[in-house]
Amino acid sequence: MTDNQDGNAPAIDDDLNPFQLIAYLLFRLRVTLEEETPGRAPRWVRMARVREDYKRGEALAQAVPGAMGPISDGIVIIAEAILDLHEIMVQTDSIVAMTEAVLDFARGVVGSDFTDALNKLSLGGYGNPIPQSVIDTLDDLETYLGYIPEPNDLKALGHEIYRLLCIVQRPLPLQVSGGKLRVAVAEAVDPDQQLDLEATGKLRLLQYTFGKEMKARGLGTIEDPEGAEPLPFKRFGLRRLWQTDDVATLPYRVLGEFVRPTYRDTVVDTRFNHESDHEEFELNNKDLEEVHNILEALGYQNPPVADKQTFSPALSQRLVCFQALNGLPLTGMIDNDTINRLLNLDYHNQNLARARPFDPDLFPGQDEANPWPVMHPGYVQEDLAAGVVVAGDLELANADADKPREEGVDTLHTPPGYYYYVVGQRMPPGGAATLPEGRGWLRSHDSSLDPGFVALKSRDMLSPAEASNGAGERFDGGAFSEGESVSGRMFFAARCVEPWRASEAATPGSRALNTGDAPAPESHERTVRGRVHQWVDLQELMARKPADHDLRIDASVFLRALYKDDGDGNLIAAQGQLGVEFYGADAFSGDARMGAPRDLDKRIDKRYSAWHPMDDQTTVAPESPEQRQCKYLWTMRHIRELVVPESATGMAIVLEARHHAGFNTDAFFDSVRVRWEYRATIEDGGGD
Repeated sequence: MTDNQDGNAPAIDDDLNPFQLIAYLLFRLRVTLEEETPGRAPRWVRMARVREDYKRGEALAQAVPGAMGPISDGIVIIAEAILDLHEIMVQTDSIVAMTEAVLDFARGVVGSDFTDALNKLSLGGYGNPIPQSVIDTLDDLETYLGYIPEPNDLKALGHEIYRLLCIVQRPLPLQVSGGKLRVAVAEAVDPDQQLDLEATGKLRLLQYTFGKEMKARGLGTIEDPEGAEPLPFKRFGLRRLWQTDDVATLPYRVLGEFVRPTYRDTVVDTRFNHESDHEEFELNNKDLEEVHNILEALGYQNPPVADKQTFSPALSQRLVCFQALNGLPLTGMIDNDTINRLLNLDYHNQNLARARPFDPDLFPGQDEANPWPVMHPGYVQEDLAAGVVVAGDLELANADADKPREEGVDTLHTPPGYYYYVVGQRMPPGGAATLPEGRGWLRSHDSSLDPGFVALKSRDMLSPAEASNGAGERFDGGAFSEGESVSGRMFFAARCVEPWRASEAATPGSRALNTGDAPAPESHERTVRGRVHQWVDLQELMARKPADHDLRIDASVFLRALYKDDGDGNLIAAQGQLGVEFYGADAFSGDARMGAPRDLDKRIDKRYSAWHPMDDQTTVAPESPEQRQCKYLWTMRHIRELVVPESATGMAIVLEARHHAGFNTDAFFDSVRVRWEYRATIEDGGGD
């Protein structure tokens, strides 16, 4: 099963599609907040610069925070309506229910408050405000109640809302204590390493910057799924939290600094339960109270909690129940998956997902003395109650293509064009590559596979005037433009020609990554033309694994491929896939081998995803719906619950691309994610 995601602004149909229209406006809002030009801070950072003036009550500094209320209120109403629409489409064809949900959607965006706030916050950044014709359409959305949305409409909207509101924390450092993995408290309080400013939604960051209150909607119990009233919260998700008897060990300060070579901006500076000169921002562990309130609104009220401003074992028990019912790793912690799902956001799929309320039928026999889910036996009660880490994310270097400096790489801009860099250290023929920080992407030493893997900067969005004068495209580069990445500023691309060109169609020249003569078309050979891999050390996780448990791995990546003309009237796409491979001590032995090549003869086990597009989808007719869909949509490829062999010491995460037509290998990758979890062993060997 795959989940399609929209990485670009959807084209607006001639016949009005209200869902695409709002997705486009939210996309414009996000791009204008995030867009960064050399030497100038992005708009959201420039907005954050007035935070001190705002705290002093200066009138001019009130404009930005004042605009956030109508926008955030409208967006959460839209998000709830989207979730309702998705469930209606899946569960019933009730026209009445559909009409009511579309009406709720319309109510989220009609009226001058929402459009005025959009213009004030950022949409004027493209040189003109929202056109009056669009405002008139928004005001008249109720006349479109008969419009039935397509699934891709909802996915596009959901992705844009996620990107504006998501919360991404940096991983908690771990240590071995008592023979088990636990949070490394002494290393977990660095104030400027708690929030990932690049990945967190910019509306969410502005909320934190100005201490603004937002509301969570649609949080209810199984008896009352819609809930009574929107639930306000202010600092939930801002700092990293873990189970502790002493609340003083939790971070008292969160400091977010946006740093570039020519400037440094403090965009978040919040103290918790600490004497300082920021008294108006003192929250006294209010974020922990907000965690309890959200869980209780969803019906997770067992075991009872006397003090909502602590992270007790009782809170861990509530979190495990929530994670079990929502298909999340059972950590008992407030991790990125859990933070976002509690707000109806899907961290893993970068979209919306309903937070499921507590269902007593799925916890048979649960009472105050036995609060644990029964579907994951063997470790939950003993380990999670003691604060032991039993699941988490495996951190890759530069997994989103947005942080090349993690690999000691600088972006290039020669000759003039789009920023790019060559992905991965190239290994010498007879040995290992030297990685600056001990990890990162590696290229094959096989020269036949050397060309093509780069990281590209997202294409510029054209102004409405530029788009109307051309072919109606929204990105520089025309019909085959790469558009925007799914997660951030850049994305991985397997390409054979100059990577800085938009819509490159020429024969590769001396500057091309694939030097020498142009490659012959490979429409039928299905040859792998590009490959990179990254090592993950599994030795500590395997050493701490309980004897009656498996270590399981989940891996995923977003993929997109462009279709190229093969000269015979057909459009043919490149393909991409994700692989996970396991190796023993004879091939991988820790940090010294992080730059090692893959010795396939020593591979213990492997699993590869299906190609994207599938083999029977690589050729389409010109201007077919498939072409348009593959242009705009990112598709997730997922490897689920792969059991790590007992003898494995290392794991290679592999990205591969096939080349079929033309001179480009247009297979694009973004957001590589790897999770681990200890699971009780079952008789069939772990369920795979």
